[in-house]
Amino acid sequence: MSTDDQELIRDYAADGSQAAFTALVNRYVDLVYTAARRQVQSPDLAEEVTQTVFIALARHARELKPGTPLAAWLYLVTRRAALDALRRESRRLVREQTAFELAAMKSNSPAWSQIEPLLDEAMEALAETDRRAILLRYFENLSLREVGQRLGSSEDAAQKRVGRALEQLRAFFSKRGVAVGATTLAADLAGAAVQAAPVGLGLSISSATALVGAAGQIATLETAKTIAMTSLQKTLIVTTLATIVGAGLYQGHLISRRDDQIAELQQQVDQWRGETRRLQAERDKLTSRLADAQRESEAVRTRLAGKEDALPTGDPVVDSELKAISARVNTLKAQLTQHPEQQIPELRFLTVQDWMDAVAKHNLDTDDDVREALAELRGHAKANFTEPVSGALWKYTQANDGKLPSDIMQLMPFFDPPVEPELLQRYGIMNTGNIRDLPLSTFVVAEIAPPMDPNEGTLYLSGPRTQPNEGNVSLNRGKYSEITGTVLSAVAEFIKSKDAQPLTDPAQLQPYLKTPVDPARLQGFWNSSGLPNHLHPTSND
Repeated sequence: MSTDDQELIRDYAADGSQAAFTALVNRYVDLVYTAARRQVQSPDLAEEVTQTVFIALARHARELKPGTPLAAWLYLVTRRAALDALRRESRRLVREQTAFELAAMKSNSPAWSQIEPLLDEAMEALAETDRRAILLRYFENLSLREVGQRLGSSEDAAQKRVGRALEQLRAFFSKRGVAVGATTLAADLAGAAVQAAPVGLGLSISSATALVGAAGQIATLETAKTIAMTSLQKTLIVTTLATIVGAGLYQGHLISRRDDQIAELQQQVDQWRGETRRLQAERDKLTSRLADAQRESEAVRTRLAGKEDALPTGDPVVDSELKAISARVNTLKAQLTQHPEQQIPELRFLTVQDWMDAVAKHNLDTDDDVREALAELRGHAKANFTEPVSGALWKYTQANDGKLPSDIMQLMPFFDPPVEPELLQRYGIMNTGNIRDLPLSTFVVAEIAPPMDPNEGTLYLSGPRTQPNEGNVSLNRGKYSEITGTVLSAVAEFIKSKDAQPLTDPAQLQPYLKTPVDPARLQGFWNSSGLPNHLHPTSND
């Protein structure tokens, strides 16, 4: 980034300077908004994407390395945010279309046309608690457990009450010549008792409610009758009352307006159908654009993965940035090929996104920049490895009633797919006993291999308690990095010893240290790492 950009980022990251951030926004908002609008083709959606991008900048300002090209970084973030926005918009249109279609449909059950005119009368005949149970279960679509909670009873009691209420409804309909089974009745209520209201109806109701409020007594008298009506019936009554209440001619006007209301209903249905067609067309257009964007994104990923036969995107700006990113990725890969001593087995867990993140922060113009990028890659790789480690630890504790292993190699049979022993030996167990007895913050597995660079950090992982892969991950960096592996390796050996006592003093590790560590430095590492709070192994009885 330019020197000016770098100073503004530093001011914002250090002091939260609003003036600095505002200057960055003013400088790049046109670039971000234009790129966003070009990709989503909607001004409103482009504004949303632009806000998302600058929120991301605010969150990650402290992580940006000096020299990061801010324009390129913002462009890549805009690209990802635009893809996310297109996906969300496509899903929203599908949901709206479904709602419109459901609003215009009745139940497929042949009996529903006979049930619907009697439903509200039947509901009124139920006892209050039974009626509430039906409303919660089928009108609000709550589970039986949630119905029980609302009624202050158990799930079983709610199920019995709903079943009893359904039987009463079925008997009501039967007396009026409508034969329907309880199962069919339940399905009809779940599918058609409540339908989606048309778009914009909420605004109409809000306006009508303001007028009805002036009606006073009339609104009060009609409340009891309105409660059991369907949403569409309530809308018609409220709107009509709001229109004519001032004249005091409700009954006569309702009769004279009957034909007009039917025409209005038909017009409303036609509007729904037109809106559905519009939404379908817009959804198809967005789906096509999303497919194009996904193909373009896949081309980017393919190029970054090193496949030179990938086609260009067709966007000169994207292609230029892609070419620069690909070159930096190839530089890192060449560095690792030429210097295998800089590799670690965990590198096979790297994703394309990890490579992109590493080169986005580093220009690789200097040896230090390359070193920092490689350290970041190794850090990503180790963090990615925690998922299979956490999964294996979960399986082990499930198979052993919560008991933790005393040796990391005991996890070997629980990896799927398997991992090589050389990889697993880079880690050690930091606690024994039962995982259920340990605080959630307790670290169970740690990297005992010395890090190649202090910037990549040493990995710590707490164990999963209630589901696989939920362990907390920490990459600990600091001035003690050169002795971290030695000390943690000694802890792992201490854990394995059959007569191990609770580890409360770093002096207890002296017999297990493969390389001597100055006692004062060992104590300093112990204090700075907070190890007495995390590493208290118990006996392996």
